[in-house]
Amino acid sequence: MKRVLRTPSVSLLVTTLVLLPILAWTLTSSAQKGGGSKPAGNLDQVRNGSFSNPIDPPDWVNGNAGASNAHYREGQSIPYRLVLTGLSNGQHTVVIEWDTKHSDTHAIDYITYYDRLPDSTVNPLRGLNASLFTTPPDDANIPAPNALNVSNSDVAGQPETSFGLVPAAERKMTIYNGTLEDAGMTYVFQQDLHLAQASSRMSITFTASSPNVLILWGGHIGRGDQWDGNSANQISGSPYHTRLIELDGSGGNQDRSLSAAAVLPLASCGITGPGTVCGGTSNAYQGPVFCSVNPADPSCVDSSIWSISGSGGAFDLGGGTTSVANQTSQNVTVIASGSGSYTLTLTTMKGGNENNSCTQTVTVNPVPTVAISSNISCPGLPSLSVNLNGNADTDPANYTISWTGPNNFTSSAATINPTTPGVYNVTVSKGGCTSAQASGTLCYIFQ
Repeated sequence: MKRVLRTPSVSLLVTTLVLLPILAWTLTSSAQKGGGSKPAGNLDQVRNGSFSNPIDPPDWVNGNAGASNAHYREGQSIPYRLVLTGLSNGQHTVVIEWDTKHSDTHAIDYITYYDRLPDSTVNPLRGLNASLFTTPPDDANIPAPNALNVSNSDVAGQPETSFGLVPAAERKMTIYNGTLEDAGMTYVFQQDLHLAQASSRMSITFTASSPNVLILWGGHIGRGDQWDGNSANQISGSPYHTRLIELDGSGGNQDRSLSAAAVLPLASCGITGPGTVCGGTSNAYQGPVFCSVNPADPSCVDSSIWSISGSGGAFDLGGGTTSVANQTSQNVTVIASGSGSYTLTLTTMKGGNENNSCTQTVTVNPVPTVAISSNISCPGLPSLSVNLNGNADTDPANYTISWTGPNNFTSSAATINPTTPGVYNVTVSKGGCTSAQASGTLCYIFQ
């Protein structure tokens, strides 16, 4: 039996020649996109354990968080990471969104660096195959919030003022296996903060150097003291939301939420005490009551740490001992120096996690000195004058002057011409500080 060799038809050859370039392009394109996988993104957030059972390092999860598995305080940032896979080398764009207001309360007011938790260190690669992210991370500066409309806030100056108080190193977005420029982050919109429900949306354009890219940031939890007490931790439900809207124009709106029950307000902080004192005086300052003393007080704190700066004072430790070191107590006493100023800083803690701090600057006025100069030369009436030569300011017009003498004599003049022999006393005051008493004796009167 003979084999018959058939010659391919012309139409088959044409079809093959047409399909081969298409097949080659498809294989090349698939290889560039990471072995044939389609570009995809997954949004994670941190669960750092409950207040009673914290986790360090915390876990990244592809889901929501509540009080049983997460704990935060106002002013901290919820860590987020976006895991991108199947990317081609080159430029890509993702769009993220976060709720700035929920039920007319302030939620995530702006975004920050991802690692801002005081009781744990966030590992950006935890739970991932670290060998896929070999290039050093790159950072870019996050643009200030409300750059599109600075007049759309229900609290003047916010959240720009709050954002500006965050250290510059904590106002950055981070990327692995890629580069990100400052100009690559732009707001798509920032909704009016007078609304009951509002959100901000940001477009992030970056350059990928690998099929696997990681982008990290934090969602700043709005502080009640910066929003006139109107923060989202006081409501029920899950007001803290962040979303992945799209990757390169496509997406499915992934949403991650945190419940209000997992967020506590900042510890109370307030300093009670004089703002102007006199040199050499001892002055008491009080902070919030300790919970160990009065646990029923809603403003109580677990601990307080005081520090003092400036040359105008030092902590009075009792028994004549002074110190400028930190003091841990509810109240402190400060001995003022001769003049100048000092600044007290109080840091309060509650729940063993986030703290709050407040400051008070105190002016120290010097205690003036005074002497009496007399003129009893003849002829003429004798005079007694205030002598302020021991002070930086020697102008009597800048002082309150008080004379007393025989026969209920009083005067507020800088120079007096008494007519009755006897002892005349004078004090001067300035800035609430009164000198010691100076005395002069008039023994006779020229007639």
